[in-house]
Amino acid sequence: MGLRTTKTRTLLITLPGIATIKKNNAKKASESSAEIYAACLIGKLGDVEEYGTVLEVKENYFEAIVLSMNISVRVYVNKSTYNPDIQHEYSLYSSENKPVLIIVWDSKNNIKQTLQLFDKVKLKLMKKDNSLKLRAILIRDD
Repeated sequence: MGLRTTKTRTLLITLPGIATIKKNNAKKASESSAEIYAACLIGKLGDVEEYGTVLEVKENYFEAIVLSMNISVRVYVNKSTYNPDIQHEYSLYSSENKPVLIIVWDSKNNIKQTLQLFDKVKLKLMKKDNSLKLRAILIRDD
C-alpha cells in the first residue's frame, strides 16, 4: 500500500508541472506562428510602418509590441554593419531611476526623442532576407 501511495503522490506532484510545460509550449508556438505569419505578410506587401509600445529599454535596443499585428519586436539603436539603415545620429542610455534611451535625430542635437516604458514609437517593419523573421527600425514620428 505504501508504494502505491508514493507513486500516486509523485504523479500528483508532476501533473501540474507537466501542464505548465505544455501551456508554455503552446504559448511559444502561438507567438512563433504570429511572427512567421507577419514576416510572410510583410514579405509580400513590402515594408510597413506601424506604431508600437515600448516594453523594455536596454543600452543597445528596446523591445516593443506592435498591437495591430500582435507581435513583439526588438529594435536595435546602435549603428553597425548589421544596421546600415538606422535613421538617427546616435543614442544615449541612462538607467539611474528608470531606464531611458535618448535618440538624437540630427547632428546639431536639436531634435531628440526620449524612450521609456510604455512610450508610443513609430517603427518600420521589414522581412529579413533569406529568413522568416522580422526586422524593425525606429523612424521619426513628425
